[in-house]
Amino acid sequence: PAGHRVLAVEGSGGSDVVVGDDPLTPYGPGAADMVRRADAYTNVADLMINGRYDPETDEIPAFEEQVGSHGGLGGAQTQPFLLYPASFARPGATLDGPVAVHRTLKEWLADLGHPVATPWREAAR
Repeated sequence: PAGHRVLAVEGSGGSDVVVGDDPLTPYGPGAADMVRRADAYTNVADLMINGRYDPETDEIPAFEEQVGSHGGLGGAQTQPFLLYPASFARPGATLDGPVAVHRTLKEWLADLGHPVATPWREAAR
């Protein structure tokens, strides 16, 4: 039917082919990468459903009694913030996902003298 789109990737590492309008466009330039990252998890769901984001109203219809969709694409929830003490070092990179936030938290722990595994420091350089 008109207005409906199917976005499918066959097998791991499949190709991204969009016929017509890209359904991820309203979610921003990093949306496809976010979907790919979620799909790469070993415990990924068999079916992932995301409510339609309306950029004009900045709203997402949720599947439960909430405003927005926790962990979904689109809306203010994709503009997170991290509140931290002014005495902590400012994060050096953009916090563009859970890996970057985790790296920052571990850096703060190390700065405070806590023992932390640090292979991520070498990998980040």
